Amino acid sequence: MTDVTQLTVPVQRWIARRRRHDVERHLGPGAGSTPSDVRIRGRRSHDLAAAARLLGLVVAEGQYPLPRPESRRAWLTGPGIQDAWIAERDGELLGHIALSRVGLDAVSAMRWREVTGRATADLAGVSRFFVRSRVRGQGIGTSLLQAAVTEARARGLVPVAEMMSASRDGIRLYEKQGWRLAAMYPCGPRSASLEAYMYVLAAPKTR
Repeated sequence: MTDVTQLTVPVQRWIARRRRHDVERHLGPGAGSTPSDVRIRGRRSHDLAAAARLLGLVVAEGQYPLPRPESRRAWLTGPGIQDAWIAERDGELLGHIALSRVGLDAVSAMRWREVTGRATADLAGVSRFFVRSRVRGQGIGTSLLQAAVTEARARGLVPVAEMMSASRDGIRLYEKQGWRLAAMYPCGPRSASLEAYMYVLAAPKTR
């Protein structure tokens, strides 16, 4: 497999665009149990305003994300974000997901190495994952997650995710899709009784 880190920036961008196209073609409208009128595609710069507005609605519902971002737009495009996708219907943004680098600080890097037995460069973090509440349960989150996992594996990386114990909907989805809870640790003020859950998705079994 080509090591894209050794390629020039324009070539890296071309490969990323090509992979995003391949993911969209692979999923297609109506992939899995997603409604046929919902499209999963790579996020573009002009999607950020709508994604930030949708994130504001999700934040108001209280489960995600914790801690609350000071700037929703900055949180969506922050350090470590490598790629992102949206779900849309008739131009309305319904959901969002991203792939990001993990272990950006020493403590986080140590945790991921201990949990997975791998260098953080071998991991791809699923993050910035949210779906509009009124369309949950329609398979949109599952298709977004599939897009991120497909890209992570195309890069030869192990999909991982970290979420707070309060993210009940997210926990149910990940576990339903076969993700394994590998570790947990206390997070935030003691009075909040919150834990961070670290999930890993094993490689698919070969026959």
